[in-house]
Amino acid sequence: MRYLNLLIVVLILSASANARADLADDIASIPTKASAPAAASADAPAPAPKELSLLDKVAKFEKGKTIYSDVVRELGQPATLVGNDNDTKTATYSNISGGLNAAAYIPIVGLFAGKVTVKGSSATLIFDKKDVLISKTTTQM
Repeated sequence: MRYLNLLIVVLILSASANARADLADDIASIPTKASAPAAASADAPAPAPKELSLLDKVAKFEKGKTIYSDVVRELGQPATLVGNDNDTKTATYSNISGGLNAAAYIPIVGLFAGKVTVKGSSATLIFDKKDVLISKTTTQM
């Protein structure tokens, strides 16, 4: 029985070593900026512009000028839309993303060295009875 337990531990450790080797091969195959071509040809299409974050989009909205339909056109339908007693409405938007570091995928090692990363932002926009923006609040996590 003792030898069976030892064999199981050896198999687990060797599987971990194989996983580490596979992970190292995967990481080595990722192209870096240094390996990218030095100059793009004139015929190559321009790179797509970077998508603005929720906070950047909300920063463009102007109190007293931006209307609800402009916000929906830019951000889509809100996560929540609440009608308030004073004839205003509150729209909330949120954006949350997360991921694991590479160590989290390695058996046993992931239990100790694995890390979860979560990032997010939210925006609360209040509109008057004419659908004009009167208040905006943003939060970054």
